[in-house]
Amino acid sequence: MNDEAQAIIKQLRQLGTAQNRKVWARHGAPETYLGVSFAQLEKIKQKLVHEYKATPEKQHTLALALWATEVCDAQLLAAVLADPQCLSKAQAKRMLRPVTFYLILNYLGGLFARAPFA
Repeated sequence: MNDEAQAIIKQLRQLGTAQNRKVWARHGAPETYLGVSFAQLEKIKQKLVHEYKATPEKQHTLALALWATEVCDAQLLAAVLADPQCLSKAQAKRMLRPVTFYLILNYLGGLFARAPFA
């Protein structure tokens, strides 16, 4: 995991709440869910998109690093950060294989639908 992904994971751990973990556990969230609200994830996404606006490849690389952490919240963030134009079929298959939580599947579906191979 690169330094930037580590910093984001640290931020996600600080933003997660027990209440969010409890609610989403009832909906099948994996144990790796930290409990970050969707509003907070959106704020982080907007900040990162603004920072990487000129370099979609770097943004995509960060998304793949976040995905590799296997932290549910980071994977949700990765699915909206990944650049569909940079996404390969092999990357898509690797991302899809381990997923069992419907919410992540929903986000991945949006990403894959915009990819050139779709």
